[in-house]
Amino acid sequence: MTSAHPGWSYPFQRLEIYGRYSTITVEDMEKVIYAPGLKRGAEENDFKQVPFEEKWGYVEEDRLFVDAILNGTKPPVTAEDGYLLSKLLDGIYESAKTGNQLNFRG
Repeated sequence: MTSAHPGWSYPFQRLEIYGRYSTITVEDMEKVIYAPGLKRGAEENDFKQVPFEEKWGYVEEDRLFVDAILNGTKPPVTAEDGYLLSKLLDGIYESAKTGNQLNFRG
């Protein structure tokens, strides 16, 4: 489930991902909550004080990209990664449409 500006109160954007007995929630790129199971406590990470460029990954993303070009190393994200993400997203939309459980195997 995802929502944006549902009531004009914080968080403005929220993403929830549900698994079997677990959830991950992201609120405005400020907070991440991971509940790993029925009998385990939730883990909460707060990123409010992290600079915007770091929080959104721009600093690390740029450094890894430039390093890959200058050093001839494998880029951190490949075309294969992009393909698999597209396949995963297609599966999520199909699951939402049909109500069937998503079994993603790459």
